[in-house]
Amino acid sequence: MALALLILMVAMAPTVDSFFWHHHVGVNQLQSQINTLNSKIALLDQRVFFTATLHSHLLTVGAGPLVFNHVLMNTGGGYSPTTGVFTAPCRGLYVFLVQMFTRGNGHANWDLYVNGHMVLRGESRTHDNASNEYMYPVTLQAGDRVWVYSRNSVYIYGTNHSFFGGWLIKAL
Repeated sequence: MALALLILMVAMAPTVDSFFWHHHVGVNQLQSQINTLNSKIALLDQRVFFTATLHSHLLTVGAGPLVFNHVLMNTGGGYSPTTGVFTAPCRGLYVFLVQMFTRGNGHANWDLYVNGHMVLRGESRTHDNASNEYMYPVTLQAGDRVWVYSRNSVYIYGTNHSFFGGWLIKAL
């Protein structure tokens, strides 16, 4: 009887081992699918947007990076009112909006930069007050930096007239 039980156990060993092997692989595949779904849900839950203007109502801004120092909203914490630079917290498709409202004989010449490369050039030449808005969509990687650069000194309306803003359309 003991010999028969031993033969039966040896004969069934590959079947039992095979069952546990397939079960283990199935659990690993299921855990991988759960991890993938959790990552996709986290991407859908990303909320990134900001709007910043200037503290002063009328001011002259010099040539160089424009620092919009009055933050109206900064969900996701990507915009720095100290440097004027937006840093992407995640990879995704973003849209940026820049508005410059010049006063009087104002010739505003500014650029939008992404990681040190000019991607959009804005210019307005007027003999009266003028407002110009520009929108730019771009795919950014986490850590990419975006800012506005003035190519000349210009007299502009600040508070709620000139601003820099952006938002995440879709995390990738």
